[in-house]
Amino acid sequence: MRKKSIIIEPITQARSCVIWLHGLGARRDFSKLVPEFDLPINHSIRFIFPFAEINSLTINKSESIHSWYDIKSVCNTTMIREIDITSALYSCAYIHSIIDQQIKLGILPHNIILIGFSQGALIAGLSSLTTKHALAASMIISGYLPEWSLFARNIQIPHKHTNYICMHGMQDTIIPIKLGTIAKDMLIQHGYNVTWHTYETGHELCFDAIQKIRSILAEKLIDISTLQINSH
Repeated sequence: MRKKSIIIEPITQARSCVIWLHGLGARRDFSKLVPEFDLPINHSIRFIFPFAEINSLTINKSESIHSWYDIKSVCNTTMIREIDITSALYSCAYIHSIIDQQIKLGILPHNIILIGFSQGALIAGLSSLTTKHALAASMIISGYLPEWSLFARNIQIPHKHTNYICMHGMQDTIIPIKLGTIAKDMLIQHGYNVTWHTYETGHELCFDAIQKIRSILAEKLIDISTLQINSH
C-alpha cells in the first residue's frame, strides 16, 4: 500500500502544482525545503510529495525499501543501471494519476511542474515524456534516464514545449555526471527543450540548486499571474 503523499496547500486557491519525487529509500523529506524558497505569502502553488511503494530491490539482495523501480544491476565501470522498465512505467502511471487529479481540480497542465531527485528524477523525466498532457517543466536532479528504446513506444505525443531542466553535481559518485549528460543529450537529440546546470557538489541538492529551483518557481508564478490578469 502506498504511503500517503505529503501535501502543502497555499493559503490562496491553488492554480499551479509542483509534484516532487524522492530518491531511493525516501531518506530525505523534501517538503521541508518549501520555506527555503521564500515564496510570496499569497502564492498559489500546491506542493505534493508522493512516496514510492515499498518494494524489494534486486541490487540490495531483495531488501524491501521505498523505490520507484527495481534496479537489477549496476555496471562497476560505467555505473550504468539495468532497470526494470515495467516497474518504472508502473510508477509513472501513479504520477500520471496525480497529474490527472490535479487537472480535475482545475489546475492547467502547463501550470504543473515535476521535480525528481536521483531515482525520483528518472520517474519525473519519464512521467513527463509519457503523459498525455504538456506540462510546464520536468526537473531531473542528480538523475538519469533509461535507454530511449525501452520507453519510446509509451510516448503518446511529443511535448516539445515542456522544459526539461537537468541538474547534476560534478563530484557525484552515486550517479556520475556522465549519466546525467547522456540523459540530457538524449533529450536534445529527440528535439526536447533542455537546460543544463552543473554544480561543484556530490549526490545532493546544494544551496545553488535550491536557489535555481526557487527562481524557476518564481518565474512560473509571474507567468501564471500574467495569464490570470489577461483572462479577465
